[in-house]
Amino acid sequence: MFNYDKFNWKNLILPLSIFVLFSALFLDFSYFSDNLNNRSLAQEQVFLEEALEKNITTCYCIEGFYPPSLDYIIKEYGFSYNANKFYIDYTFIADNLRPHIIVLQK
Repeated sequence: MFNYDKFNWKNLILPLSIFVLFSALFLDFSYFSDNLNNRSLAQEQVFLEEALEKNITTCYCIEGFYPPSLDYIIKEYGFSYNANKFYIDYTFIADNLRPHIIVLQK
């Protein structure tokens, strides 16, 4: 049987405090990592929107009309994006009217 009278509780203080410290650090690190990942994805979305706008403007300046589809920009101007992360809604209006674009995170 275990004798509780002779057990020294002071021996548990150091290991227990180390365990609590590492647990707190791990939780803080995982929160920081998730927060950093979300900021990175938002910044990637902004860069994607800017690149798409530049390609639309370049097409209009060179060819005299706005690109009729997203596939046209991809094929003719080498535009690429990660379709697993983002959805692009490209609405063509007319040759002389700027298309409406929306970039969303999946």
